[in-house]
Amino acid sequence: MLPSNHRMFPTSLDIFRDDFFSNDMMKTDIVVQDDTYIVEMELPGLEKQDIQLDYQNGYVTVVANHEEVIDEEKEYIHKERYYGSYKRSFYVGEIDRKQMKATYDKGILKITLPKKSEETEMKTQIKID
Repeated sequence: MLPSNHRMFPTSLDIFRDDFFSNDMMKTDIVVQDDTYIVEMELPGLEKQDIQLDYQNGYVTVVANHEEVIDEEKEYIHKERYYGSYKRSFYVGEIDRKQMKATYDKGILKITLPKKSEETEMKTQIKID
């Protein structure tokens, strides 16, 4: 019999840490194209209303909430899918707030952030189409 403090995986392979899930579940590519940053992030299984985008002080922040739906009729013997809140921020510098936009289609969030803005810095929520 294994001791009660035995771990099946060593700490270095512990995939159940919060920092692992916040970054691994939000796989992201950022491309610069001409004078625009394009951020593409995988957010499978979410609805558009579960995602909030903000831009402040040169950072774009994505917050996503994935709520667990419990089916009382199922008896799970193994469960790995993560539910909860995810958050990631990326520094992109000054952008044109009037031209920024975002779309969400088939689990992919695409954020378009044109560079350079002459506006005074303040927090702005980005609408997802």
